[in-house]
Amino acid sequence: AQKGFYKSSDFENSGPMPPEVGNTTTYTIIWSIKNYAADQKNVKVKAILPKNVTLTGKILPENEGSNFSFDILSREIVWSARDILSKTGVNGDPVALSFQVALTPTDDQKSSAAKIMSGGEITGENQFTNNVTTFETDPLDSSLPDDYAHGKGGVVQ
Repeated sequence: AQKGFYKSSDFENSGPMPPEVGNTTTYTIIWSIKNYAADQKNVKVKAILPKNVTLTGKILPENEGSNFSFDILSREIVWSARDILSKTGVNGDPVALSFQVALTPTDDQKSSAAKIMSGGEITGENQFTNNVTTFETDPLDSSLPDDYAHGKGGVVQ
């Protein structure tokens, strides 16, 4: 799952809500992994940040920072979540990563929701079928459909 929040217990976010052209608003992104079936090896989660979105450097759990990377040219962020056992997140908590991004909306985004990041893609090597498993999530924008306190109000002013 890939979810975005303005109101978050992981990080204190700031900036105008709804977002405003030329002003920076921070958001918390949460990636969580549930694995219902076979063990998965070398699990990776990837997404692309638009040019007007940056990483703030805040990440939880902090020890996952070494498994989180950003390619400045492609703007791709990658989390190497390593191996995920079957039933993870089904029996107990999912494997999760939170990080903070900063959006500075541009003039062409006024009167619409601003894109925060592309859809996420998770891949892993299925240990039962020996095939690569891929799953994609929807892109995130400033409408924040999962943030009940601030969702649906993300139209850039």
